[in-house]
Amino acid sequence: MYDRENDQYVCPCQNKLRFMRTTANSNGKQYRIYANYAACRQCPQKAACTKSRHRQIWRLPYQDTLDMVDERTRREKKLYRRRQQIVEHPFGTIKAVWGFRQFLCRGKEKVSAETALAYAAYNLRRAINIFKESDRNLVTALGV
Repeated sequence: MYDRENDQYVCPCQNKLRFMRTTANSNGKQYRIYANYAACRQCPQKAACTKSRHRQIWRLPYQDTLDMVDERTRREKKLYRRRQQIVEHPFGTIKAVWGFRQFLCRGKEKVSAETALAYAAYNLRRAINIFKESDRNLVTALGV
C-alpha cells in the first residue's frame, strides 16, 4: 500500500519500503524504485511477498494520476460502460471487422493520414447506415 504523505510503501508486515533510486527501462520510461533490503532479509512472510532476495516496487512518476483514473473508473462503472459503447466501438469495428491492424506507411505524417482515411471511411459508412434506417434520402439531407 502506498503512503502518499511519506512517499513510501507499507508491506503486509508493516515494513516501510522507501524510495531508493530512479531508473529507466529499455524503452526509456523512468521509474522510482522502493525497497527495504534489511527488512526483507528477516521477514517471515517473504515467500508470500516475493520470490527474489528482496521486494522492489517500481512506480511511475505519474502513478498518482493513473491511480485517480482507476478509482474514478471503479466508482462510476455505469459511465465507463457508456463510454465503451460510444467511443470504443469505432476502434473495434475498424480493427476487428475491417482488418485494419497495422499501418502500411511509415512516419508520423503518413500514419496520421492513413488513420484519418480509415476514420473518414467509418464515419461515411455510419452516416449511410443511419440514413438507410431512417428512410431519408442521403443526397437530399446533404444538400447535394
